[in-house]
Amino acid sequence: MLRAGGIALAAAIVLVLALIASGGSGARKVVAIPAPALTIYTSLPLSAQDGSRAQDVAVAERLALEQTGGRAGQFRVVLVTLNDATAQSGTWDPGLAELNARRAADDPTTIAYLGELAGGASAISVPITNQAGILQLSPADSFTGLTRDGGSPGEPQRYYPTGQRTFGRLVASDDAQAAAMIRYMRAERVRRVLVLDDQGSEGQSLALRIVRRAGSRAITVVDLRALDPRTTDFSSLAADVSRSGVDAICFAGATSSGAPLLFNQLAASDPALKLFGTSGVDDPGFAASLDPLAAARTFIVSAALPIALWPAAGQSFAAAFRRRFGRDPDPYARYGYEAMRLVLKAIAEAGPLGNGRAAVVGAVLGSRQRGTVLGDYALSPTGDVSATQFAALRVRAGVSVAGRPPLISSSARVQRRISGP
Repeated sequence: MLRAGGIALAAAIVLVLALIASGGSGARKVVAIPAPALTIYTSLPLSAQDGSRAQDVAVAERLALEQTGGRAGQFRVVLVTLNDATAQSGTWDPGLAELNARRAADDPTTIAYLGELAGGASAISVPITNQAGILQLSPADSFTGLTRDGGSPGEPQRYYPTGQRTFGRLVASDDAQAAAMIRYMRAERVRRVLVLDDQGSEGQSLALRIVRRAGSRAITVVDLRALDPRTTDFSSLAADVSRSGVDAICFAGATSSGAPLLFNQLAASDPALKLFGTSGVDDPGFAASLDPLAAARTFIVSAALPIALWPAAGQSFAAAFRRRFGRDPDPYARYGYEAMRLVLKAIAEAGPLGNGRAAVVGAVLGSRQRGTVLGDYALSPTGDVSATQFAALRVRAGVSVAGRPPLISSSARVQRRISGP
């Protein structure tokens, strides 16, 4: 997904946590909302480089609300959509994510907060919404440290100043994605790999997990390198990779970190090299920017399955989206739709207590869901989703398409791909 510099993000997280610890969060503890309408906030990178994805998530959330007539049980529900990105940077902004979370926390009518979309961005907003006792449900933030030890001091407890969990996500964590990536590389007969990250919090976290898992799967990691996302020429790196004798590189990072240029120059330097990318490069802009040589050697692991692989409820959602907007939804749109549906369901099932923040948190975390647009899944009490399947993608004619096999699991043996490269 979208990136933010690791150092800048770490500093922003420290500042947010310090403000909360000093009592400066501004959040008010609300037990029950007396207003005639409940408010759900959503925070998305609408003006980012790949903003079309965030926009589809936003309209999918609104579609889910419209399908219930703007109500959940006995309560009227209002959706407020906020932007956490700047057009200048082309990515999400920690300062805007903080402002959005504070706006929601300071609103006594807030019942839930849907966000963030970008990997690692929720580390900014979760401490703020947690202080206010608000359920935060992310459609796509897989940053491990939000729900379990991610390798940084104090994780995940540092994000929960109240001591109570209030965050959940609908995509599997970086741990699961790393396992799926290793299985994909094994299926493609990779034996020696060079791992790269873009210095973003999610990229670094994911790269480390890939490195740790590789050895147990008989894949030798020749090197782990952090790239400068501002680089405009990777030819020197490409030459180093070519001389290293690796079968493949694995890039853990985002398209906005120069990924298309990186893949194109690596392929030009070594046409036999296999190029693996994590979900951060699964967006239309990346696939469309690859040269034919790089496209033919690219393999992507993504939590966002192609529409053809969605379950029956997902197909119904896609059909409703097409009728309304005249096009297919972005693969991540169904996560936004499900996030809204799950919150509305929790409010309705709580009955007269549906205007209570704690009741909604309790109804979502630790729940099991069946027949949804994501299929059957469970959310643990600590906010992790039970999903283990990822899309194994290739690039054809400038777009990402399902590979063979189309699905790869983080927890089960995957069959070898049988098509040509």
